[in-house]
Amino acid sequence: MNKQEPNKMFKRNKILAGDAINDVVLPNTRIHSLNIRKSRNKQSIWLETFYAACTALAIVAFFGSSTQKFTPSKIDYSIAPPANSVMAAGRVAGNNGSNKPPPPPPPPPLPYIIVGMPKSGTTTIHDYFQCGKAHRTSHFICKGHTHACATCLPNVCAVCMRDNFIKNGPSSPLMEGCGDWDVYTELDACMMLKNPQNPVCYYPQVTDLEGIHASHPGATFILNLRNVDRWIGSVGRFKDLSRCLVNCDIDGVLPKGKGAKPDELRKFYNDQTERVREFVKLHPTHKLVEVNIEDEKAGHYMESIFGVAAKCWGHANKNMAKPR
Repeated sequence: MNKQEPNKMFKRNKILAGDAINDVVLPNTRIHSLNIRKSRNKQSIWLETFYAACTALAIVAFFGSSTQKFTPSKIDYSIAPPANSVMAAGRVAGNNGSNKPPPPPPPPPLPYIIVGMPKSGTTTIHDYFQCGKAHRTSHFICKGHTHACATCLPNVCAVCMRDNFIKNGPSSPLMEGCGDWDVYTELDACMMLKNPQNPVCYYPQVTDLEGIHASHPGATFILNLRNVDRWIGSVGRFKDLSRCLVNCDIDGVLPKGKGAKPDELRKFYNDQTERVREFVKLHPTHKLVEVNIEDEKAGHYMESIFGVAAKCWGHANKNMAKPR
């Protein structure tokens, strides 16, 4: 071999090896370079496959979350939250699910006028509003502070209203000039005074609702109710009320001489309940609140409507004797 043959071999190997790696010049370089090329091709394919898979997963995750976010109809609401949960309460109340209680509803319009019977919690309701210290409240007396004097009888709500009735008729504003109260808890009166056979007797909530309406067309009526047989017993035990009712002439409702028998008083009581309900139907400007004063939850019921704390509810003039 002459001196140029090694150089030729060197050049040939360099050219062959240069196709794969230019800086490796060794015998059998062609075989080595081919192996390296195959190895690098495998790594490139694996990396490309890995990157493609990651990209696909990212795309799926993005569009999957977007679909759930912008199409809430696909969320399963088949199991509703409990009615007493904060979320449910918030949705019902319209406070966006906050844990704050909903604001109480506004109280009904003033004045509040008792249109039920005496001995059915009128004093209890008076004391309830007095306890709240937010309402000017009258009971039996609408003007001044007493009726126990020769010239004080017109201070009684019923006497003041009866005088208006005599002067102006039954459809006139019968409560005009009879005080300016937020709450009237007893408008009627049955007083025998010195003449038991001719008592001072007037029940405007029974005979003259039109005159009350003329005075306060937007008033809230409170229909105070209780068990009628217990009411009859309470009437019989309270001073001379039973005797007074018998001697009273409640025009067209309880004529003079009636009211001694339980059935007569029962009808008198029940008819008033229906009378008030029918009147409110015909005069929808009035709100009607019916409260059973014997219900153990009456205080909470009153609080929910009028906003006066239930703790102010009590039982005035309580008499535990059994009805007769």
